Amino acid sequence: MPTKGTKKAERIRWDGVPIVFVQRATCPSCGGARYIRSRTVAGGDGSRTKLVVCKICRQAFKICEEFPETGNSAGGVW
Repeated sequence: MPTKGTKKAERIRWDGVPIVFVQRATCPSCGGARYIRSRTVAGGDGSRTKLVVCKICRQAFKICEEFPETGNSAGGVW
């Protein structure tokens, strides 16, 4: 059960955190934004590479996701 201090800690933790909006990846062949992910490979630096197939034209392509270093000891937790 959450305590009174939990709400305050939650507010302090997230106040002032920037919000970043990222567009969904689109197919380089037809521009479609609907695709099927067939495989995800994790990189050693915290990045991910997804092999996807477009649902419209069936063209295969890769989406590479890179995450910024947070500078804390928790790794990718932010």
